[in-house]
Amino acid sequence: MKAPILRTSLRFLGMFLVMMPGCATFHTSSPPEWIIGQSQVYPSSQYLVGVGEGDSRTVAEERAYGALARIFKAEIEARSRDWESYSLLEGEHQSVETRRLNLDHLTQVSTKKVLENVRILDSWLRPQDSRFFVLAGLNRAKAEKRLLDQITEWDRMIAQEVKQGRRGPSPLAKLRGWKRAITHLLTRKTANADLEIVRTNGTGISSPYHLDSLNRELEDYVTHHVTINIAIKGDQGSQVRRAIVEGLSREGLRPMANQDEGMGSVDQPPSSMEPDLLIKGVVKMWDIDLPDPLFRYVRWCSDLEVIEGKTHRIIGSVSRTGREGHMTRKEAWARSSKAMQAIITSEIIHTLAANIYGEPQEVGPSSPACPR
Repeated sequence: MKAPILRTSLRFLGMFLVMMPGCATFHTSSPPEWIIGQSQVYPSSQYLVGVGEGDSRTVAEERAYGALARIFKAEIEARSRDWESYSLLEGEHQSVETRRLNLDHLTQVSTKKVLENVRILDSWLRPQDSRFFVLAGLNRAKAEKRLLDQITEWDRMIAQEVKQGRRGPSPLAKLRGWKRAITHLLTRKTANADLEIVRTNGTGISSPYHLDSLNRELEDYVTHHVTINIAIKGDQGSQVRRAIVEGLSREGLRPMANQDEGMGSVDQPPSSMEPDLLIKGVVKMWDIDLPDPLFRYVRWCSDLEVIEGKTHRIIGSVSRTGREGHMTRKEAWARSSKAMQAIITSEIIHTLAANIYGEPQEVGPSSPACPR
């Protein structure tokens, strides 16, 4: 993962770095002091620098940026381990692919925002062999101010989101507050780690919140206060319900205990207590006759709604249909059931994630996929 991250960071540099040529020393035969050792013009107390060498100025510049980026490389690796450890706190709530995407994204954001103020400070052409040398530098004071501003803004946002998680007007609003607070706290940690590198004394600014404590509060709230009912009718209702339960559990959401699987009414929640979220609807499967002498085919369909219980707001719907085939009817039914379960579960989770991580939206009933 590390090499692609560095290459991505360099691409960001190409887009965002301020390419301001410094005082080129092309016409001097003696190498500048920044090649030999520390520069009095660009002292380490004021600048983080990287030196690049190449057959062309472009290559030398890219290598100078890369050398500067490597100053942050060890911290990026350490942070990646930190983030992975945090993800494991969520157990199976996130897939490996999702965790990897999150880690890559945070690393890219971190590196880009720190290094986007890098500029070319000086350059030199060695006359003996026409080799280019370039000095890229990051002004510590400017980078520190930028990072402090970012951290201040992250702290403000996190405080608001924690407040929403604790006092939000609805379960979805509370979940949204907790999830955003945790995500932003991760990003805030990257900015603070970068600040520790930029500052000569290696100090950062501690956050008033901690990942493990926020995660425990979120888990406690989900376990004791969020109720999810699933009422699905149809040929494969119990199988689809089990698949949705497993999918929600991986996301840290725990549906209520089974009430006669697949037998719950789609007009009333299966429980006398009004749930915070209700997933209801119908699924069907049936044989279809196609002119294929070798394969048997089975079609499936689903018409489900995801409803916020207390407001009765429809926040998502899953009206889908598909077909699967095989040489035997039994295997065709098995494949169709498996495909239906996977697609429905994925769309239910996507709907909830969109409402938790994004802005809440009310949607109208979709066109039915199942024949009436």
